[in-house]
Amino acid sequence: FVALTMLAHQLQAESASRDVLLFDGRTVVGWGINPGLEFPGASGTVTEVVGAEGPCLRLDADFTQGGRYCGIERGLTLPPTEALSFEVRAEQTTGIIVRLRDATDQEHVVGVQVIPGAWQTVTLPLTKEIFVHHWQGADDGVFHFPVNRLLIALNRAEPTTASCLLRNITVRTADPSQFWQLDVCTDMPGNILFTEEQPQDIWLALRNCLSESATAEVRWTVTDHTGTVAAQGEK
Repeated sequence: FVALTMLAHQLQAESASRDVLLFDGRTVVGWGINPGLEFPGASGTVTEVVGAEGPCLRLDADFTQGGRYCGIERGLTLPPTEALSFEVRAEQTTGIIVRLRDATDQEHVVGVQVIPGAWQTVTLPLTKEIFVHHWQGADDGVFHFPVNRLLIALNRAEPTTASCLLRNITVRTADPSQFWQLDVCTDMPGNILFTEEQPQDIWLALRNCLSESATAEVRWTVTDHTGTVAAQGEK
C-alpha cells in the first residue's frame, strides 16, 4: 500500500479575497430535491442539460398538488465567505429562495426577484442585512462558519409549474484552501496501490478553482507502509 501526500500553494502570499467556483452545472451528483415538506404538495426533479450556454442544472418544480416552494440542495463546507453568487434563468416565476445553514444549524434565508426568460447573475453578500430571515440554531442572524448546506428554490408559480437553469455557483473568500482542488487516482478500486503489482501508475490532478488564471507549486511524496520514501518531486 502506498500513502501519498501533496502540498499546493500560491507563489505569492494569499490574503486577498477571490471568487471560487463551487459548481459549474456539469453534474447532478450531490444535489437532491427539497420540496418544502412543511408546506406539503410540491414535487420536483433536477437534471443535467447542455445547451448553447454550456452545462447547467435544470430544476423543474410542480405545484399542482400544493406546496409553497421546491428547490435543489446539497451539503458543502464553506469557510468564512463574503458572498455567494450564481447565474440563473427562470421560467414561469419571478421568485427564488436562497437558504444557507450554518455551523449552529441556524437557517439564513433571502428571497430574490428575477426576470423570467433571461439569464442574470445573483450576488448575495453573507450578511444579516441581506439574509434578513433566520431561525433555529444561534438564531442571531450572524453567519457562524462553516456553512454546511445550500438550498436554491423556486417559489410557487402560476400556472402551477416552474423551472430554472442554474450554473456557475461561486463564493468569494480569502481562504486559500478553497483555491485549489487536488485529486489522486490509481488503476485500483478505491484509488489504492499495491507495490507488488505492476505497473504502478498514479495520476495527480490539480484544478484551479479560481475564476482567474493562477500559478501554483505542487510538491509530492510517495511513501510505503514502512514510511520509506519511494518517490518525490515538484512541478
